[in-house]
Amino acid sequence: MRSTRDATSPPVTTYSTLDAEIIRSIQVGKHPLYAKPVCTEARRIAAASGRDEMRVIDGRLQTLRKAGKIAADRKAVAGWVIPANASTDDRKDVESVQG
Repeated sequence: MRSTRDATSPPVTTYSTLDAEIIRSIQVGKHPLYAKPVCTEARRIAAASGRDEMRVIDGRLQTLRKAGKIAADRKAVAGWVIPANASTDDRKDVESVQG
């Protein structure tokens, strides 16, 4: 399978802060598209990559979903939940961002 990334795309490690902010916003019950820290980080990445801010967030939501770190849930306030079987590393990532 051919990668859609090109030389101007930010490296994967660029997303670690955004991923932690997305998980944190879900934990506190806010949808990541409307959480200010998520949008701020996504805006920074979007400016560097030339992508739309919302597409950056959506892409990370889908990546986290496929990795099993979050799950879509229509009944959840944020529309996403942290599954019970998610690794404890996810929680450590959030704690490191919080301070």
